[in-house]
Amino acid sequence: PYALGLGIGADEKIQESIESADPFAFQNMLYSNLLGRNVEIFRKAQCQTGISENLLTLTVEQGEAEDILYGYVDSWIRDLKLYVDGNYRCNYATWLSYKVFSAGYGNQAHTIVLENYTGTEQEMFPYFYYLDMDLFEEVIQELRTREMDTQVFEDGYVKGTYTAQEEGYLLLTIPYDQGWKAFVNGQQVEITDGANALSVIPVEEGENQIELRYTLPGLKTGALLSALGIILFAGLCGLERYMERKKKDEESKKTVGGK
Repeated sequence: PYALGLGIGADEKIQESIESADPFAFQNMLYSNLLGRNVEIFRKAQCQTGISENLLTLTVEQGEAEDILYGYVDSWIRDLKLYVDGNYRCNYATWLSYKVFSAGYGNQAHTIVLENYTGTEQEMFPYFYYLDMDLFEEVIQELRTREMDTQVFEDGYVKGTYTAQEEGYLLLTIPYDQGWKAFVNGQQVEITDGANALSVIPVEEGENQIELRYTLPGLKTGALLSALGIILFAGLCGLERYMERKKKDEESKKTVGGK
């Protein structure tokens, strides 16, 4: 119910790079840059830590009843087992295992345990945040009023319309790649990168007809060089045959002259 469309109207700040090792602070900055104002959909939760017999225990405070607790524990210690409120959740900090996990609602405190932890409290960095569901739903509803109407979404081609209240930017949930070319109302526009990895295009006030086309970078140059290579190869082959014929003719003349 919270998924957004392919294109979303965004503030110019969406083009700013976001740097944070904290995944929840990153999300807060991302939504703030989208909206052009400070929002904190994730609220930091306090936790107490303890280590005993290779068990790292983290007790997280209670939050608002409807909010959802998420966690992420960063450490160089690998091959752990994650338990949430006494229930085994998954292998943690292993190859292909997820790092961010849900720990339940805020109507109670939660206990997270990492089994097989052999480090110290200084060797781990826990991040626990409650997702403010009321604020999150408000933000999603606001962003939905800024969505692009996608009409065609095919391999290498996108077409849609977007109505902007004022001149601004459109964030596309398409990874930034130099192979894409964007056209707004028939005019090619520059694609910049935003949200650290996605594509951003400028839009005008009013209705915008948007088209994106993808061409493999270097394809035309590669095709041209290949064609030139074939021509050069054919020319060299022709030259070699000509030289061979010329040599044979000269040898024939010498033979006739000798007689």
